[in-house]
Amino acid sequence: MILPGTQRRALLVTWRLSQLPLQRSVSTSPAATATASGGGGDVRLRRAVLGGASAFVFLAGTYAAFHVARVWRLPASAPDAHEPAVQAAQVAAAADGAGGGAAPELTIASFDGMAGEYDDAVGWDEWLMGLHRRRREVAGLAKGRVLEVAAGTGRNLEFYRGREGEIEHLTVTDSSEAMLRRAYARVAGGKGKGKNNGKGGSGLEGMPPLRFSLVDVVALGKRLEEQKGQSGTALGEAGFRRDAGPELLQQKQRRSGQEEEVVGGFDTVVDTFGLCSMSDPVSGLRGMAGLLRPGGQLVLLEHGRIGGHGGFAAWWPLGRAASLVNEALDRTAPGHARRWGCWWNRDVEELVARAGLRAKRVRRFHFGTTVLVEAVVAEPAERQPDK
Repeated sequence: MILPGTQRRALLVTWRLSQLPLQRSVSTSPAATATASGGGGDVRLRRAVLGGASAFVFLAGTYAAFHVARVWRLPASAPDAHEPAVQAAQVAAAADGAGGGAAPELTIASFDGMAGEYDDAVGWDEWLMGLHRRRREVAGLAKGRVLEVAAGTGRNLEFYRGREGEIEHLTVTDSSEAMLRRAYARVAGGKGKGKNNGKGGSGLEGMPPLRFSLVDVVALGKRLEEQKGQSGTALGEAGFRRDAGPELLQQKQRRSGQEEEVVGGFDTVVDTFGLCSMSDPVSGLRGMAGLLRPGGQLVLLEHGRIGGHGGFAAWWPLGRAASLVNEALDRTAPGHARRWGCWWNRDVEELVARAGLRAKRVRRFHFGTTVLVEAVVAEPAERQPDK
């Protein structure tokens, strides 16, 4: 095993380094002896620091070795395991009792059921990965009339605060009413806050005009395909099924005595970690595109495999390592989807291209497995035929 050997070598090196200060302090001169006796505290401190570092290396290596072994004990994945159609087939097979480790179908009721525990469950992971910085960056790209789809419990909302001058109106949507109620409680400072779900803010202070509404963006995208040629606004109105209950209906913020009513024609559509949970992400992206004004922008922050339509893997310094990461994502995706409803091994850039969008800018984080995409509707000549 490579990892245990590496751990032993690291421990030996750090132990050897911990002895160096003591060896340097040994001298027969009275001045050196006085210095050595006075520096004993520094020696002990250095040993403590190096000992702590050694323990960290050992524990981190053991943790990594455990997970590497666990991942590679899972069944090998098919080459097309990242394709949504293949994942849908696994879901159908699981529903028929023949899917083995495939994820069960995730319905709106599934997300309703996990709404209460979601923030506490993912909060520490997001903190460790620094995802609050990425969420802040995404919110900073939103301008004008803004729509956030698959908003979940509203983990982005705190980052819109203080941007009234740049954001004319913010519409927050999800297909799960329980998730959306948590988002409402977060911005209103109510009971929806968990210990790891962000700052929560202080009510509506500093927030742009808000609306919360239930939207199934995948169904909207399919409707767009069926009703090509109709106005985006009309389709947008059809996609907003209903406001999420009377409490959320009252959340519409009034400015200068006028109530904001926004159903389509958005300057920015935002989606963070939503594509992985959509049964048909290409239709979902088309639904988002159908709600953009001409010249509007789609901003995505998603989980995904290393590679993509833009050829990321071609310049990846460690191509073999990228392949291993993708294989690990493919092997663990069914279990992750079963727990969280998220297929985290999809090729985000490829899905963006299939939906008739053009990526203006793509940035990747966490060894390439978190991707931030700024996209616009592609010209007809640029569009990739659907597979």
